[in-house]
Amino acid sequence: MKLSKQTDYSFKVLIYLFSKGKDDLVLTKDIASFYDISLNHLTKVVAKLSALGFVVTTRGRYKSGIKLAMPAKSIKLGTIIKLFEKGRVASDSTYNDEEITTSHQHLLSKLAKGNEAYLSNLEKYTLWDICSANKSVQQVVA
Repeated sequence: MKLSKQTDYSFKVLIYLFSKGKDDLVLTKDIASFYDISLNHLTKVVAKLSALGFVVTTRGRYKSGIKLAMPAKSIKLGTIIKLFEKGRVASDSTYNDEEITTSHQHLLSKLAKGNEAYLSNLEKYTLWDICSANKSVQQVVA
């Protein structure tokens, strides 16, 4: 499964925030600059992560930014993908031939089952698992 840019960016935000520590506020523009990605796109991703409860956003004159809203061990990779990739397996193809249409429906059914297995496997892993395995994450971002 190829992840959308939005999903990829959500993981980049979460990994970056993990590397900065649980109490440090980070500016979205710093993450965009670090990864060399569009600030506008990243802002939308951060807004969605905030709405979903994965990050906390703080606005203020002297202290503003974002940070993780929960422990990294609580953020499951499969959950992030499910929430950001909703409905990406479905196809909008239409056919005139009933036999081809039925075959295509069977194909979509098999793809959906494969996708469920893929996501089910990713539910076993958390942000903590992928970041703590790489001790240099904190050194690279710092």
